[in-house]
Amino acid sequence: IIQKPYVKTGVCVVVQGSQGVGKDTFFNYFANILGKEYFFNTSSPENSVFANFNSGTEKCLLVKFEEANFSTNKSNADKLKKIITADTETYNAKNTKPITLDDFRNFVMTTNQEVPIVLEKNNRRFMMIEASDEKLGDTEFWDRIHRELSNLAVQSAFHHYLLHLDISNFNPQRDIVKTEYYEVAKDVFIPPYARFLQHEVHKYYTRQEVMEDCPYPEYTNKQMCDLANAGTKYEMNETKMGRDLRHLVKAGCIVKRKAHGIYKYTLEIPKIEVWLKQQGLWLEY
Repeated sequence: IIQKPYVKTGVCVVVQGSQGVGKDTFFNYFANILGKEYFFNTSSPENSVFANFNSGTEKCLLVKFEEANFSTNKSNADKLKKIITADTETYNAKNTKPITLDDFRNFVMTTNQEVPIVLEKNNRRFMMIEASDEKLGDTEFWDRIHRELSNLAVQSAFHHYLLHLDISNFNPQRDIVKTEYYEVAKDVFIPPYARFLQHEVHKYYTRQEVMEDCPYPEYTNKQMCDLANAGTKYEMNETKMGRDLRHLVKAGCIVKRKAHGIYKYTLEIPKIEVWLKQQGLWLEY
């Protein structure tokens, strides 16, 4: 943002944590370095960034959603994806004609909600960080931090550092750090059938360690539904299970055959593991 303000990062940084842990401190400090007219802070993006009349951020390089919430982001999920990566934006102001401009805005969020966004498989738009609560309530620490951050010499030194940092090989979308918090958040959106299949992969390799030539598991649709629903509050029915598994059958990861009037599914474990990882449906525990 400092060295190449004419190139969007295409990545929204999400910082989650309890109230008082300093989630907004760095971004507000960075705004001083960037220049206040290039920074926009809002706790109600539904009334500004996502609204029909959305003017006000045309000049911005950084837009912060403070206390971002899942409900707002979910109902504006398509708009959110678009503005994070789009090269242009159309702005509407009251009593004027819409205008389309090059879009150089970058987006960050702070929140105390566990998961404030919808995470899709193969995510490339969100980097997620969990703020430590180690300094929560440590007034001496925060007094010193704010005193240093308000020092113009410190701001100048940090700006100089950012300006001369070697980012020649840095690609924000390619180099997103997958944090533990990201994996936890991603877990929320993994569908039941994918959880079931990953469990079967782990179970198979555990058995393989104690017996040679362990056969691939074979189930009826009902048996898979029962296993997928075990210990969950969501009910996976046979129709949906069959529909979800069609992709794996087509990809050759599951062999479907009819025996005695009943369809049975043989799980080709190595192929299933590769497919889940390619689809962004594999959880790293």
